[in-house]
Amino acid sequence: MMEPLEPLAAQVTARYPDGSVKAVWSASPLASSGTSHLVAAVWTRDERVVGPLRFAPGDVLVERFDEDRWFNVFSVWDGRSRDLRGFYVNLSTPVRTGTGPGGLALEYTDFGLDYVVTRGQVLELDFGDWQAAAPRLGPDHRRAAAETVEELRRRLTEPGPEAAWSWLLQHLVNLLCCPAAALVQHRGARLDLNKIHNKTRTVQ
Repeated sequence: MMEPLEPLAAQVTARYPDGSVKAVWSASPLASSGTSHLVAAVWTRDERVVGPLRFAPGDVLVERFDEDRWFNVFSVWDGRSRDLRGFYVNLSTPVRTGTGPGGLALEYTDFGLDYVVTRGQVLELDFGDWQAAAPRLGPDHRRAAAETVEELRRRLTEPGPEAAWSWLLQHLVNLLCCPAAALVQHRGARLDLNKIHNKTRTVQ
C-alpha cells in the first residue's frame, strides 16, 4: 500500500469499527509535538481516484495523527512535481501510540466518513458508514465524534474549497513549525523531499 521514505519506519494500523484490520503500512516519522505526530509514506498501490483527488504511484502522503482529535489528515503530494494535490480527511478515533517493529506504532479506528478537499471541490463521503459505526461507541465517544463531524462541516464543506484548503494546510504547517525543520513551502504548497529525507535520517 505505502512504504516509508527511509528504512527507519513507524507502523500505522487502521481498524474498522468492529476491531478488524483495515490496512497496515510503514511510514517515516517526521515530527512529533506533545500529542501530535507527523509521518510520511510513498503511495505504492495502483492509481486510485476518489472524487476529485488522485493517488498515483510515487506520490508522497504526509499524514497527521493526533491523540486528542477525532480525525486525521492525509495530504497528497505529487511524486514528480512535489505540488500539493489535495487532502483526505478521515473521521476516526484519536490515534493510539505504542512501540512497533521499527519504533513508533500508530493505530486508529476509521469510522468511514471522509472528506476530500482540492482547490476546486470539497466532498463528504460515506456518511452512512459513520451512522452504522456510531452505535458501537459509548455515549461520550459518540458525542465527541459527532461534534467533530459538525466541526469538519463548519471548517470544510460550509466555507468552500479555498477556505478548507487553507485551514488544512495550516493544520499541517502548525506541526511543522515545531523543532522539526519546515518541510513544506507554505505559500506555494510544495514539498521539499530533500528536507524530508534529511529529517528521517535524524529521527531517533
